Amino acid sequence: MTVIVRDFRPSDAEAWTQARRASVPWMVATPEQVVHDLAHAHPDRHYRLLVAEEDGEIIATAQAGIAHESPEPGQGFFTPQTLPGRTNRGAGSLLLRTAEEHLAEAGATVLYAWVIDNPESLEFARKRGYLPSRSAHFQHLDLAGGTLPPRREL
Repeated sequence: MTVIVRDFRPSDAEAWTQARRASVPWMVATPEQVVHDLAHAHPDRHYRLLVAEEDGEIIATAQAGIAHESPEPGQGFFTPQTLPGRTNRGAGSLLLRTAEEHLAEAGATVLYAWVIDNPESLEFARKRGYLPSRSAHFQHLDLAGGTLPPRREL
């Protein structure tokens, strides 16, 4: 089974979204939104979407770009997502290498990788020279009961 990395195509939007939802379900994405974000990205962002395929199936995705609005120039970012159960096949490493090359060509001088806070993802990043520097927390509100919690005035 061979893994290849290539640029995202609009026809990948549904598979891209499914892979993202499976790996990071708290990050809302739709196929239309993914295509729109890529088409309307600021040129200075050097935004690139990548997919990793194994035997024609998308098993991992990545976003890469430059934080062009940052007061510190040259900050690049990489966000990989791999389908659960499809890790350790080389997809993440290939995505990262492709993203790092792209970002270096775009003028990045420092790179940040956003990975899930679990031992496997953190080890993946550490093995490639990335050091933990901060975390993000996602919160959710379960509306299954059909009612909103009481509103509080601030």
